[in-house]
This record gives sequence, C-alpha cells and structure tokens, in this order.
Amino acid sequence: MKIGLALGAGSAKGLAHIGILQVLEDAGIRPQVIAGTSMGAVIGGFYASGLSPAEMEKMAVSITKEEVKKLLPKKPSLTHLVDNQRIKRLFYRILGNKRIEELPLKFGCVVTDILSGREVYFTSGPMVEAILASSAIPGFFPTVKIGDRYLVDGGGCGSCARGARQEAGGRLYNSG
Repeated sequence: MKIGLALGAGSAKGLAHIGILQVLEDAGIRPQVIAGTSMGAVIGGFYASGLSPAEMEKMAVSITKEEVKKLLPKKPSLTHLVDNQRIKRLFYRILGNKRIEELPLKFGCVVTDILSGREVYFTSGPMVEAILASSAIPGFFPTVKIGDRYLVDGGGCGSCARGARQEAGGRLYNSG
C-alpha cells in the first residue's frame, strides 16, 4: 500500500514536520507521496528532493538571529517585510535547479492564485519557485509570479491532503 503524507502550514512551528519525518523513518515508514503547503511545502520539498530529517534539522538549528535579520529588506517595502531573494538563493544552493517531476519522491504543493482566489496544486515545474510561492505569506513575503499567475501561501491543508491521498491511492497521514 502506498502512503501519502500531507504537511500543513505553521511558519516556524512547521519545523515540527522534520521531527515527524524522523519518527516515521525510525519506525521504518517512508511515504511514497508527500504534499505540503507553506512551511509544509518547504519541509516536504526538501524531503522529496532527498534531504534527510537529520540534515534538515542541522540546517534549521544552525540559523542565527543575524542571518534572520539579513532577510529584512534594506529599504522598507509597503508590500512585504522579508526579501525572499536571499531565501531563493539559499533554496537554490540546497535544491539546485530541480523540477518537481524529477524528484526521487512524488511531491506536490498548494499555492493560492491571488487574483482568482483559487488554489493551485503544483506537481511539476521548478521546485524552488513552487515552494517559495507556497510559503509566500501575504504582507510578510513578496508575491511570486509564475507564468501569468501571482501566487501566495497555500493556506489551509485541505487541498494538500486531497492531493496526497489521490496520488498515494491509499493511506494518508496528515500532520498539519
């Protein structure tokens, strides 16, 4: 039976997904499909690309206050607090130019098209842009433009769970 895992939002609390993945691995359970939204898309995307929970934990605990301060834009912005260009560079260093459909583990992430208000479920395309869009909390991070769409945080995990369940065709574990 295929197992799908849906990881929800939660900002920094979403880092708990790393522990969930570690517990599952320790129990010999490895999902065949992972879906996420917001921080769940970041953690799920890193995992689907081959990073272990231990590697992600090491990265998370090594972030300093000074590094977080560097994310603030040099000039104040009326649209966002954090400059995602540095995050984008970091994600590219970690993930490279991977595409979702080329990952070793099936992955999808939920974003919201800010113009239509509709949820969009990415199962293909550039990995970094998809997870940046899924975690672009309005007012905090800038909107991400992909094609003709302006995308922001995927919000609730309802679609995230449905997508993982459909792909897995079996048991679904929802940690968000």
